Order: sequence, then C-alpha cells, then structure tokens
Amino acid sequence: MKSVFEIEENRTEIEVKEELDHLEMQVFRMQHNIKEIAKEAEVISIDQTKHDHWVVVYSDKKRGYVPINAP
Repeated sequence: MKSVFEIEENRTEIEVKEELDHLEMQVFRMQHNIKEIAKEAEVISIDQTKHDHWVVVYSDKKRGYVPINAP
C-alpha cells in the first residue's frame, strides 16, 4: 500500500484530491464507528489487517472478551 503523499508523476492533481477526499470520508466513518462502540465497550486500538482493512479492537465490558469490528 502506497502512501497518499507519494504522488506518482502520472497522477493528476484531481486524482490526488479525489483520493484524499475518499480517505477523509473513511476517517469520518471510523470516527463515528468508534464513538458508537465506545458507548458500550472500551476501545483498545485501531489496527490494519494484512489485506489493508482497518479494524477497531475493543473490549466488550458485558461479555468479557475482545471482539474485532471489521468491515
């Protein structure tokens, strides 16, 4: 996975802006998900899988185990 900041010469400014907008929306969704999870559990971390998916690791206070919230 390449960083957004590694701008390839063949990418236009519009393509870079679109990718940044997409990433910004992902961050907002993740923020919302974390807030919802935190209402009933303790958020431990956010991690990235080997398939480049982001997951929220949290401890479920009621059930006593650590589920992973993956897309």
